[in-house]
Amino acid sequence: RAHMRPHRAALLARLLAPADGEVLLDPTGGVGILAIEAALLASVTAHSVDLDPAACDAARANAAAAAPRLRGRVTVHCGDAARLGGEVGLPRASVDCVLADLPFGTAPRH
Repeated sequence: RAHMRPHRAALLARLLAPADGEVLLDPTGGVGILAIEAALLASVTAHSVDLDPAACDAARANAAAAAPRLRGRVTVHCGDAARLGGEVGLPRASVDCVLADLPFGTAPRH
């Protein structure tokens, strides 16, 4: 289930105004909605990162469903965004912008 409503995700992505060629990171990716919205707007490489395997599966399914309409590319990583270089595989200083719906008020599931 998406934490953020799709129309709000679309508005947030529009406010960011990603440019073609940029690398975007959503460190609290959930079901991938922000990364997908950014990739709908511009030819970006959008990385959605989440710790929850079920959320990552949903994000991959959502990205696949949106693929025919995407201008950019969405990659889903199941791991800890605090460990981008190791666990997630993104080199340091490889991200141009961050777009996130921070999970305030929710308890982590371990």
